[in-house]
Amino acid sequence: MHPLTTNEDSRLLFWARVRKSAVPPLMIESATARRMVGDWAGACAAARVDVDLNPRDLGRPLADQVRADSDVFGKFIALKSNDPNAAGANRWLLGAGSSLGQVRDMKTPANSGEGPGPDRVNGRYWVGPDGEEHTDAGVVGKVDYLITDGDTFNGQTIRGIGEDKAIALWWKVENLLRSTATFKDLGNALNTACTTNARNRVAGTTTSDCTQVAKAVKATQLNQNA
Repeated sequence: MHPLTTNEDSRLLFWARVRKSAVPPLMIESATARRMVGDWAGACAAARVDVDLNPRDLGRPLADQVRADSDVFGKFIALKSNDPNAAGANRWLLGAGSSLGQVRDMKTPANSGEGPGPDRVNGRYWVGPDGEEHTDAGVVGKVDYLITDGDTFNGQTIRGIGEDKAIALWWKVENLLRSTATFKDLGNALNTACTTNARNRVAGTTTSDCTQVAKAVKATQLNQNA
């Protein structure tokens, strides 16, 4: 990036002052609270931004994954920016510290503040094709937790691969999924993405890491048809 000129720097400072004065603090707080919990549509609505897209129009499986992906990347942003609301016991909670309070628990979806969610495909709290998108997204939060930090769950003992490798993994997954993707496709994409990253040594990913990813996929039953 080229160094800012005096004029460019002045314009940036000017618009920073305009934004600070022109946007009501309550709007900023409301939009930020929704964004922190992965609710991009709610954040846009709070900021009075019209969005010509409804996840429900994408079809149920993809709508679930759009919601879940916002949870995954929102959480990674919080973790890498050392957000105090994502530290300690709040590490895998979404919304902790916001005016909304805890709304989703990625480690234990059944404890989510907005209502219990499933921690595996076809498991308890799993809903049918006409259910609410946020609910089944709990499975994606759970597999993210298992891949990143590791745990023993549903017959599988997983060693976490860490934040950097997990971020690289999910980024690759985003480039593999298509608009018709199902939860099983997500499971396949996680395994494929890890194999590719290990081959290319992305973020230091190894084949041993991919064994752990495969265990997490199996534990959350993302290898099953929903």
